[in-house]
Amino acid sequence: MTSMRRDRGATLPIVALLLPVLILMTAFAVDLGRQRSSRRTMQARADVIALDLVRLADGRTETDVLIGDADHPSAEAAVVESAARNEVERSKIVAVDWGTMVGGLFDTNAVPFPNAVKVTLRESTKYFFRPGSGNA
Repeated sequence: MTSMRRDRGATLPIVALLLPVLILMTAFAVDLGRQRSSRRTMQARADVIALDLVRLADGRTETDVLIGDADHPSAEAAVVESAARNEVERSKIVAVDWGTMVGGLFDTNAVPFPNAVKVTLRESTKYFFRPGSGNA
């Protein structure tokens, strides 16, 4: 009976010691989760914009794609239209690279007739618990 009496109340000090660690781990998980979610969203938006832009290639030269003609908008105009349609600020689009797919790899060297496009987006995510922000 004496051993049961000594064990009573041991949970409170253990919980009190572990609570700050649990709160810190939860805050860290929330901040990283937000950054990963932002990264996933930006990847999806980059994919959609790239799909919109690759339609411009259609057997045309890179110069024709960039400048545009009567039937096709210029690459920059298509980027702006696609970004607006997909709710992406133009300032978040860092780069648009035209190239070809060679053996499953994207190649931008000496591209006369591009058949692929790589769109790079960047967004800064503010953390809830930790000071600062992270890039996606």
